[in-house]
Amino acid sequence: MQLPLQTQLDRAAADFERDWGGVDELLYGLCHRCPGHGSRRQVTAKAALIDRAYSAGLERQVIPDPGEQAITKIAAFLVCRGGESDRILETLSPLREPLGSGAMAEIVGAHGRLTELLRQIPTRGTVPRSFAAK
Repeated sequence: MQLPLQTQLDRAAADFERDWGGVDELLYGLCHRCPGHGSRRQVTAKAALIDRAYSAGLERQVIPDPGEQAITKIAAFLVCRGGESDRILETLSPLREPLGSGAMAEIVGAHGRLTELLRQIPTRGTVPRSFAAK
């Protein structure tokens, strides 16, 4: 796998900030106010916002139990495995923009670990990789 050049990373970050920076700012504020994955109410809010704002596709992928929604299914899963998801995401907290190749490698590694964790959720033959990326 070839890593992108720093100039490509800088351009992508600037484009994203222009278009989606405000959404990220609000979501990061929620995550700062409600860190961790111990409260189902807070985890549901974060999962719903991530899924819907960034079209992560949980409703199309996750198979909910009868009378349940995909968002609440994934929230319950993340609460049950809160320590695992917290440990994965904590590795990313020291990273700051602009991201270099070392930071990108950390992000890709955390994405892989979170994707493996989410692989345990019943889906329609896919893994919620897009959700994990967000």
